[in-house]
Amino acid sequence: MAYKVIPNSNAKIRLGYGETGNQDIAPYSTYQRFVTGVNAPINGSSLITGISLGVPVDENLTWETTKQVNLGVDFALLKGRINTSIDLYQKNTTDLLVKLPQPLTLGGGTLLTNAGEIKNSGVDLSVRSTVIDKEDFKWDANFNISYVKNEVVDISDLPNIFQSINVGTNTNAFIIEKGQPIGNFYGATYLGAWQTGENPDQVAGSAKYELDENGEIVQGVIGNGVPTTTWGD
Repeated sequence: MAYKVIPNSNAKIRLGYGETGNQDIAPYSTYQRFVTGVNAPINGSSLITGISLGVPVDENLTWETTKQVNLGVDFALLKGRINTSIDLYQKNTTDLLVKLPQPLTLGGGTLLTNAGEIKNSGVDLSVRSTVIDKEDFKWDANFNISYVKNEVVDISDLPNIFQSINVGTNTNAFIIEKGQPIGNFYGATYLGAWQTGENPDQVAGSAKYELDENGEIVQGVIGNGVPTTTWGD
């Protein structure tokens, strides 16, 4: 929706609201499945091929919902040669769908369940200008910049949630914690490689990580993969 606020001009404000779900859910993730071709001993010695429980399901699973409100302002300067748009928005995702690791006694794998709420808020600025407008030459320039801040508002009664993704042959772990931004990497801080004679308990050339006072590798948040500011022209 757009409403003119200055008569006979192209200045206007925009107000929008919408709700969406999450389409990035694998097919049949909400159904109980079984695994075939599993060998298990029946009489203590002979292996019999059978069927075992597969990935468990949450019978109370519900839709993930994202609600967003947006306020925008469009205006022009210098008789339309400079056009600017500013958008402020806030987006709240409730009943967040996450995969929680399950013990082998329950079939192993991960359980898709609703566990949390995430809030995103930010601002987008876009400037489009006509720098030169001649009969035989025209030059247009564009610039845009966006800032976003996200925060995990709630993850039910869980202290944290670990999520893993596979990149090539490596598995990267993300940690979701209440009050922290989404996209935090969890792991050890890499300090380089051990040098010859630097530490008699370490092999020269092996990886060196941050250690605590007991000599144990420190594990924690080591970075974030979600940029807060992006821009382009």
